[in-house]
Amino acid sequence: MKKRILSMLFSIIICAGIIPNGFITAQAASYADELRRAGFTEEYIAPLVELHNKYPNWTFQALQTNLSLDEAAANERTPHSQQNIQKTNSNAANGYYCDCSKCYVNGKYKITEGKSWVAASEKAVKYYLNPLNFLDEKYIFQFESTAYNSAHNQDGVEAIIKGTWMQKAHIQYLDSNGVNHWYDPPHGKYYSEAIMEAAKQSGLSAYYLASKIMQEVGGAKPTAGGASGSYSGYKGIYNYYNIGANTGVKDGLKWASLNASGYVTNCACKVRQGPSTSTTHLVTLPTGTKVNYKGATSKQSDGYVWYSISATYNGRNYDGYIRSDLINYNSNDKYNRPWTNPYLSIINGAKWIANNYTSTQSTGYLQKFNVNPASKNRFEHEYMANVQGAASEAAIQYNAYKKANILSAPKTFLIPIYSGLAGTPIDLDYVDKNTFTVDVTGTSALIKWKAVDKAQGYEIRLLSSPHGEWTVAGRTNTNSYFLKGLTTTHNYSIQIRAYAKSGSTTYYSPGWSYSFGFRTMKFDDIGDYPGYEEYLNYTSINNDFIMGTNPPEYTHFSPAEALTRGMFITILYRMAGEPYKNNNPHNETPFDDIDDVEAYYYDAACWALDKKITTETHFAPENAVTREQTAAFLYRYTDMIGKIDSRYKNTDLSKFPDSNNISEWAVEPIRWANYENMITGTMQGYIYPKNATRRIHAAKILCGFGKTCGIGNL
Repeated sequence: MKKRILSMLFSIIICAGIIPNGFITAQAASYADELRRAGFTEEYIAPLVELHNKYPNWTFQALQTNLSLDEAAANERTPHSQQNIQKTNSNAANGYYCDCSKCYVNGKYKITEGKSWVAASEKAVKYYLNPLNFLDEKYIFQFESTAYNSAHNQDGVEAIIKGTWMQKAHIQYLDSNGVNHWYDPPHGKYYSEAIMEAAKQSGLSAYYLASKIMQEVGGAKPTAGGASGSYSGYKGIYNYYNIGANTGVKDGLKWASLNASGYVTNCACKVRQGPSTSTTHLVTLPTGTKVNYKGATSKQSDGYVWYSISATYNGRNYDGYIRSDLINYNSNDKYNRPWTNPYLSIINGAKWIANNYTSTQSTGYLQKFNVNPASKNRFEHEYMANVQGAASEAAIQYNAYKKANILSAPKTFLIPIYSGLAGTPIDLDYVDKNTFTVDVTGTSALIKWKAVDKAQGYEIRLLSSPHGEWTVAGRTNTNSYFLKGLTTTHNYSIQIRAYAKSGSTTYYSPGWSYSFGFRTMKFDDIGDYPGYEEYLNYTSINNDFIMGTNPPEYTHFSPAEALTRGMFITILYRMAGEPYKNNNPHNETPFDDIDDVEAYYYDAACWALDKKITTETHFAPENAVTREQTAAFLYRYTDMIGKIDSRYKNTDLSKFPDSNNISEWAVEPIRWANYENMITGTMQGYIYPKNATRRIHAAKILCGFGKTCGIGNL
């Protein structure tokens, strides 16, 4: 059956002057012609020829999908939740979230998995489906055959798992009681050794398996649910490939744990209080009594492994230990579940992948996108929902091959062919933000901009303050767009990009335009501060850095109100792009005075501590932020991104009568802030380093900071 499937690959062999269907070889006079005869369409030729010139031992095979890219994407997105993507700044900027009425509800993207996974947009699916985006030496490895390769070795596996807890390490694990054990005592099995054994037993590539494990549970520590052995409800259970994790880690661990009711006693055996015959005898269970397996010990002093179990006998429940040779697992499960240690998971998980995917889904790409017409479950039965998963694994494999110095070794790549990809690329310029005009009328706004040469249309996206995410507002084939349904008390930012189609491919301008901000209603309480419009436009109109103080209207700026430390660090965090949004590494608070991890300033404070913008674990978020503290926060941030102008050191602070009041740790930050015209002193010549920073003064300081660091829309 496998040989019949391979006949569809349209590869060729040059032999005795005859060119039948077969494999491409390096001996052909014209490699480009060989590729064409092998079934590759014209748009594939140039990148494959380039790869061949660099790696002549590589073999390329064409898999005819008999699909257009549009057809493939439509089927892969049925339903939309089949293709997921993680919420990140880059994915948002690329328009990779699906915003249909089912995936974007009540102003929020519907979470499909975990806390930060949403349905991928059509654009995202098409991008990761299209092989032309990945025909380079790094990402082509998603098309490499997953079949066993005898040339792979343990050193290569070690190169792949480098930087993780598995690197050159013997297998350790926690049992169901949280007790640490070595697998195969005394310390006799390396993780890399187990992966090599898994490859040989399953018939899969060792490097592919190692990359798969890295994708699912790789990291400096075994903290991922499938590798930790400490996941609540599934302690002592392991799933290194996250098999069965359809909606999250818990699903995979449940699958790996199996139903333990299949364990039965094989004799009249005693249940002991502990893993030893010297401990208290709790009860004798008759032959054939079902027991609930909970975990296993290492080999004890008596030479036996003991199982931790629970059982019910004569209406009474018992928890204790039974010698492992006294119970059997009465099951036909061929994957030896439950997986109570990493070795079982690595070996048997590989067998499961081989049994379920190798026939028609023999590459990482095909396991992600099942487009092979020979598959009985086409567009279904896909290993992972992550639309970027195959590309991510390919990058891991490439890095491993490179580190192991085996990139040039013979390799076979099976590359899907789609119709309708041909088309002349179209270069489009950015939409110029400086040409935007906005005419606001009540709850509507007419946006206009200068047309872009060669553009066939424009995509408009909108950000509504004070919170939310960029959402696509619509498309237009003119250089204007009418926004309706606005809230008269909100700040808005818009971005636009041009697009044009050639063939089945849509080409976009290099990125979205820089943001253009507008507000349907100005603040109503800043009359006493003429000349501050520039600063307010920067912090609150063009950018949502400082919000109004009267939600939900946000019409009051409260200019004289003091900022707290929590407020100020949150503003700075927004200016940095909210890097810990949905991705804060601190599950437990690192501060001794912040207990509420749901506090609005928690992510910001954690980020600031990690980046050494603040250096104290006693943060005092409710205290007013002083002018010297403000300078210190901004100075440390600017130093972190490498934009400190060293000429500030020549600034003389003695011109301020109260310069002696500056704390020693704040002298350099104040000197820098004064040089950059952020903190310039009062009309009376005082700098007041220990006075609270007022909101209106913060707007001025942050505007100067934004200019210095190139943040936001000025």
